[in-house]
This record gives sequence, C-alpha cells and structure tokens, in this order.
Amino acid sequence: MTLALLSTPEQIKKNRKRMNNVLDTLLEMVYETSISSDYRTGNGLHVSELLIVFVKLFNDDRSLDYIMEHSEVDLHTSTTIEFFINLLIDCHSRISNDDPLKKATCTALINILWSVSFQERYKQKLKKANKQFKELIQNLTEETNEKTPPAQYVPKYIENIQKAATGLLFNIDELVNPVTKQIADTSTVIDNNQKPMIMISYSHDDTDFCKQLYAEILKRGYDVWIDFKFLKTGDLWEQICAGMKHASVIVCLMSEEYCKSKSCRLEATYALDKLQATKSVIPVLLQKHELPDWLGKLLFKIQIFST
Repeated sequence: MTLALLSTPEQIKKNRKRMNNVLDTLLEMVYETSISSDYRTGNGLHVSELLIVFVKLFNDDRSLDYIMEHSEVDLHTSTTIEFFINLLIDCHSRISNDDPLKKATCTALINILWSVSFQERYKQKLKKANKQFKELIQNLTEETNEKTPPAQYVPKYIENIQKAATGLLFNIDELVNPVTKQIADTSTVIDNNQKPMIMISYSHDDTDFCKQLYAEILKRGYDVWIDFKFLKTGDLWEQICAGMKHASVIVCLMSEEYCKSKSCRLEATYALDKLQATKSVIPVLLQKHELPDWLGKLLFKIQIFST
C-alpha cells in the first residue's frame, strides 16, 4: 500500500509488472474487508484506507484498466464494476450514519466509479447498472454536510461526495445536459452586456497564476467567467457548464495538478469533446510535464500554448 501511495504515474508506467502485483494485492485486501463484519482486515486496516489508495491509482488509466479487466483476483461477481457498486450499496446500508468511516468509504467508492465513468466501455456498463445504485448516487448529490458527520482526513486528490456523485451521473448521462437545458435566469451566469466572454478552467493549485491572467484579460475589455466570481450554492457543475455554454472562448490552464483532478478532467473533456465544434478551446500548458493518455487523445488535433 505504501508503494502504491508513493509511486508517481511515471513510475507506475515504467514498472507495470510490479505495480500489477501491488494492484492485485490491494484488490484482494479490499475483497477480504468487504466480507468481514466490520470492514477491516486481520491487521486492523479499514476498507476506506485501501479504497483511498485506489482513488489515487485510478488517476492512471492503465492501472484502472488493469483492475477493471485483467486483475487475477476472484471477486465472486461477474465484473469488477459490479463488485464496487455492490460494496457501495452494502456499505451505505450497513454502516450507521454517525460512523465517520461510512462517509470516507462511500466518498472513496464514488470517486473510484467516477474515474471509471470517463472510459467509454465502462461508462456503458455503469449506465446499465441497477436502479438502486442510480437512486443512491442521485441522493448523494443532494446530501448536505449537516446530514452526515465530517469524514476523517482524506487527501486532496479525492473530491467531496457531492461533487463526485454529480460528476459520475453527468458522465453516464443521468443528469440533464446544461447545453440543451433552458436556463431561466442567465444573469446569474454572465453579466448583462454584449462583451465577448472568456471562461477559465483551472486547478485551484494554480489560483495565483489564474488570478493574474483574470486581471490581464479584464484590462483588455473582455468579460471573464471564473468560479470565484460566478459560482453560487446549488448545482455547481450545472453552473460551470452554463459558463462554458455562454463563453466565446474556453481557456484550460493545464498543469500537473489539473491533469490529476477529476473535476478538471470533467471540464476539459466537456470543453474539448462536446463544445469544440461551437467555440474556441485554448489549452495552455503551465509547465512541462508528461500529459496523461486521456488528455493526449483530446489534444491530438489542437494547437497547444505554453507559458
């Protein structure tokens, strides 16, 4: 588990055989905890701790593909997706709401399934999942912090349960597409003027650079859609999509942290895959780094700018 946490995507790619053995071991431990009465291994590890490791590893699509298709662990289910779905449903129903490990476990599982949903072949399997699973995810998008106790500390690469559930449902087309949905009050999305608008997609790790860019664009007479200016309470992803819809240009500030974030991946995929035909999408590399496979495929025919 320690090796998996400390490994970078580059190290994972260079030593696939060793990493596959680690993945098999971790998955077997998750299975063992899933059938125990308290979701713990013999040495006391809780399933949430193991699943949090998988969230990090699933940022690498090759590791995700190995677990979903090639792992040698017998999960006693027809597919690995089915195993994770059943574990989520079981955990949510078995563990009491006042147990902080419940939220940590469910949050990790939904982040895992969100990562899986970015892959077209697995997306189709998730779309065919049972009604109970979809209803549970929908309910979690509406869950507030007041309803459940705070989860234990989790790494920053794990999105909160509401955001992950919303992203998952959007990927499997269980949310209304904001591009085709009528927005009643566009004044909540953009200022009531005719200036061209630029939407900036960025990682919060790059906030300082983003704010400098935001100020420079305003100086040149353009309007800017950016989360700290327009995001309000409610369905935040719908508001982001609406911002993309109304923008003339979408600028994606792509750093290493941007590439690791599933929220940023959702924004980039939506912009480059769904909106590129109707508006300009400008990817900007903030530093030299190896692009993940998913981003390389999206950027194949697009000119990339570097800072």
